[in-house]
Amino acid sequence: MGVNIKSLILFAILSVGCCLAVARSSELVADPEVDFVNTPETACAEFGILKKDRLLRLDLDLNGDGRPTIFLAYEGSGSKSGSTWTAYAPESSGYARTYGVRFREDFFRAGIVPDLNPSGGLLVLYPGKGAGKLVRYPFSDGQVQPAIELRILDYSKAEDRDLFERIFGRKLNESMPKEYFTNPPHKVIDVMEINARVNAQQITTPPPTTTAQSTPVPTPPSPDLVDKQPPKPSASLTPMAETRSAPSDFPIVPVAINAAVIVGIVFYLLRRKST
Repeated sequence: MGVNIKSLILFAILSVGCCLAVARSSELVADPEVDFVNTPETACAEFGILKKDRLLRLDLDLNGDGRPTIFLAYEGSGSKSGSTWTAYAPESSGYARTYGVRFREDFFRAGIVPDLNPSGGLLVLYPGKGAGKLVRYPFSDGQVQPAIELRILDYSKAEDRDLFERIFGRKLNESMPKEYFTNPPHKVIDVMEINARVNAQQITTPPPTTTAQSTPVPTPPSPDLVDKQPPKPSASLTPMAETRSAPSDFPIVPVAINAAVIVGIVFYLLRRKST
């Protein structure tokens, strides 16, 4: 029977593609808080994340769909431009992570602003001497995108002062409302609490103990019935329970092995054909 080499090559390519699709889907985050406290040191160094004992959590609706994106940063970290936040945008089977979103809690606006942020996301003001730089973090493809500079505000101009008031809901020289300090928009979470939650999930519950039950002693048959009973078959060994291997937690492995085998067959056939 002839072998269709083109079909084998196509099948091998599709198999490798399936492996890559599984790898991409596994990048989604199940628990943003656990993921954040376990941020790799390389990412911390790149984005200036300084790990501390407590973190801040902001839940912000970026596009008006009622599904907030979670922003996490360590308490007491950051600079004049604000803390470095990690954003976790909700998807159907987890959260998509975005590092390096920098803003201050008193100088940001979340959601859609038609003329400035039509696709949703964040408007952020980086204050400066006598002026401020207005940027936007767009929200698209399920993630917060890199910042785009919109304009430099000149507070000596009435139009820029009006723009500030329209974006942030207060006048330029007006302090934050009292409620901002008594009931801040963020939530404070202890890192120890998150680690304790993880440790509790890893503890397996022991199986319940069963109490031994007494086995009733059978009553011997009457002497006059012993001769009338048919002979008993010889006792046989109790069959061992069937054991089945647990399904693999990594479905990508058998697919990758199959793909490698198929690719090997293809190269073997091609080499044989050339000889």
